[in-house]
Amino acid sequence: MIPKLKAQPKVSIVIPFKDGGLLLEKCLQSVYEKSTYANFEVIAIDNNSVELATSQLIERYLARPNFKFFKYNKPFNYAAINNFAVSKAQGEYVVLVNSDIEILSPDWLESLSLCPTI
Repeated sequence: MIPKLKAQPKVSIVIPFKDGGLLLEKCLQSVYEKSTYANFEVIAIDNNSVELATSQLIERYLARPNFKFFKYNKPFNYAAINNFAVSKAQGEYVVLVNSDIEILSPDWLESLSLCPTI
């Protein structure tokens, strides 16, 4: 059983990607459809994508108020991409997520409250 949270701090979910639109769509869809924690923002960081399907997917998500999109058009450097994304984050906490994951548990963000820092 997950303890009831005393506060609802904003959580920034950072998702770096390069193309892979189908995987990214599954990831984003699962975050938005399954998450029961409401106070979050998604920061999607594009690292040199070229596929039209990927840009079309991002266009659809830009209509969401808690979705941010940035381009990182430099050579691949995982740490630098994430550091760039975190500099854009407004959350009190940051969760780094790969674009090839799918959220399965609706209380996945609440579960982080088990960590002593939250």
